[in-house]
Amino acid sequence: MKRSKISFLDIDTMEPSIEELARKFSVGDRTVSADLRSTITPSPPTSGERRLEQLKRDLQSGEERFMFLDVLGEGGMGRVFLAEQRGLGRKVAVKALRPEANQPHHVEKLLQEAWITGSLEHPNIVPVHDIEIDRDGIPRVALKRIEGQHWGTYLHDALHAQRRLKVNDLLEWNLRILIQVCQAVHFAHARGFIHRDLKPENVMIGEFGEVYVADWGLALALKPDPRGRWPDIETTTDIAGTPAYMAPEMLAGSSHRLGPHTDIYLLGGILYEILTGDVPHRGDSFREVCASILSSPPALPEGAPAELAAICSRAMALDPAERHQSADEFREDLEGFLRHRGSRQIAYRAERTLDRLATLLRSGRSDTPEGVAEAYSLYTQCHYGFREAIRSWDGNTRARAGLERAVAMMVDWELARGAIDGASGILASLSDPPETLRRKVEIASLEAHRRREQIDALRKEHDPSRGRRTRLFFAVGYGVLWTLTHVGIHFLGSDSMETHYAALGVTGVFLLLVATTGLLVEDRLKTNHLNRTLALIVPFTLVATVVFWFAGSLLGLSPETVQIANVFIWFIVTGGLVITTEKRFWPTALMMLAAFFFSAYFPHLRHLAIAAANLALTLNAIYLWRLPSDGGAPQRVR
Repeated sequence: MKRSKISFLDIDTMEPSIEELARKFSVGDRTVSADLRSTITPSPPTSGERRLEQLKRDLQSGEERFMFLDVLGEGGMGRVFLAEQRGLGRKVAVKALRPEANQPHHVEKLLQEAWITGSLEHPNIVPVHDIEIDRDGIPRVALKRIEGQHWGTYLHDALHAQRRLKVNDLLEWNLRILIQVCQAVHFAHARGFIHRDLKPENVMIGEFGEVYVADWGLALALKPDPRGRWPDIETTTDIAGTPAYMAPEMLAGSSHRLGPHTDIYLLGGILYEILTGDVPHRGDSFREVCASILSSPPALPEGAPAELAAICSRAMALDPAERHQSADEFREDLEGFLRHRGSRQIAYRAERTLDRLATLLRSGRSDTPEGVAEAYSLYTQCHYGFREAIRSWDGNTRARAGLERAVAMMVDWELARGAIDGASGILASLSDPPETLRRKVEIASLEAHRRREQIDALRKEHDPSRGRRTRLFFAVGYGVLWTLTHVGIHFLGSDSMETHYAALGVTGVFLLLVATTGLLVEDRLKTNHLNRTLALIVPFTLVATVVFWFAGSLLGLSPETVQIANVFIWFIVTGGLVITTEKRFWPTALMMLAAFFFSAYFPHLRHLAIAAANLALTLNAIYLWRLPSDGGAPQRVR
């Protein structure tokens, strides 16, 4: 509190003038305690009767323009009637003085209020339709008839507000009413007027929720009116207002200290009552009330929303310079709170959905197809909720924390089930992801890339389409040649060709041819495991055959026996190939075994049996390694 800036209001310096202020208020300590919500009116104006008589002549009508139907309310000096405006046939409220109150100063106050209100054409200010003075010289002011109740009847009665106006959130509704009051007050300030008596009882709520700032009887102009129609802050010296809401400068007894900042204080006082359920200033004596006013801002309960409490405290600052610069700025702060409140509510609902997601991911159900679908659904809901909360209020740190938690949770889940791309996509939804989370996904991505490379290398290593042309060339070329050789020996051969050395010579020639052509296409035969295996197993088998022929010669085995045994060697080789490398060669292995037994039973037909086995090998290779029909991608291996 900065009392030094307005020391003229210091309660310690006001001791000699307390009684004088009480006389100006025309109340004692007991009355102040009982009527803090009642408006204290200024002293009667001193305008001359001559000017009022002129006003009466200007406004007096020769005919009755209103047909009075009922009395809506009565006060100390006047009455409010329900009437019908004859010219338009509409119901209006007519405010008139009692006959006994038809005194110059009362007439002037009534007309001043009507002129000020009538000059403020705003949706949230009660419209003035007409002014007339009847034949008895009593002024009448026709106002819009408002069918409703003043705001104070709803302010803390949620049930009443819900029943009559379908209000579900009383705090939000009260703040939106206050925002509309701010709009009316800001408009009045722009037109050069301050209200001086803003309180819930002076705000009318229509049956359909319309909001009207009423009772402009204490309003002052910020500048003198050349026509003298209304009072202004430079010439008015009376203390007036409602003690329960008064701003400190309103006790100074000098209206030039008043201004828009005074109404801002009163708006803050209404906000204080919304938050606490009580008026800002209380006391059992006039001195206590003044002390409360001069100790602004009053303390707020701990349960009040911090953001609203800060707005209220600023609006009710003791030093006017520390208050909001305008009613519109005060309104913007209220609207900001509502946006923030809505953002917090959205974030809260998103947090509840996130809790359900966490429960699901901890359970085993998230591994099932239904669980995966539910996880994505819950994540989408909470992610959208947090995003919407942040969009509504960029400073919602709770929503940002919730969004990061949701992303981290889903990233961990995606990584745990090996969905690296899914984790990366989810992480990308954060514009600035946490470094630890980003690093976790990066490491997982690198590991996944390494595994993919290993899988690709392994796939290439066992891909039968690699080097298929070379294998097909060897299979067809040497298969046909080997088949024709044995067919020729069977039909054209002689006993001289059935020797160990002749067989060694033929086998050696084949070994030389295979070795030579293998060296020419060595690079193609090294492309993967299948090609390397075949490149080694064929010459190895031929070498084994040569060795076996040589050993048979040394052991004295007949060429016929050695040759039949060699067929069994080829069965063993092709069978091993089926087991270890290419299981689709099983027809060849089976044919080699059949050729072995056939040759053993019918030795004289062994060359035909061997030729048949070689033909089976050739056809098997052609079938397995045939080129695709479109010449493009290889046939898929099953």
